[in-house]
Amino acid sequence: MELTFKDNTAADLQDRACSILLSLSMMADVRNRKIDGTSEVTRVCRQEQKYHYQRAVLNTLRLLGVMIGHSEMASDKNLETISETGYDGFLHIIREYETYFDLDDKFEA
Repeated sequence: MELTFKDNTAADLQDRACSILLSLSMMADVRNRKIDGTSEVTRVCRQEQKYHYQRAVLNTLRLLGVMIGHSEMASDKNLETISETGYDGFLHIIREYETYFDLDDKFEA
């Protein structure tokens, strides 16, 4: 199935959200194969899962960056930060861009 979105802001956001869901669903497919061991197939499956994880993170950063007017948020550096340090990396990035979010109160974590 191929989705082709119109050339407008709403469609761009929809395209990015669908891309995130696609990557997450592909990760689930790889996980559900339940391939164990150290074979070449296992290595390729793990590599595929990592790829889809990174695509989901990068597309989410892109989407969020567009929403706050800072597309540079979707950088390799931020992708690596989240991939390497998980939740702590997420918090670091959110704090860095905190002033651009529509928050009721100061961000606390």
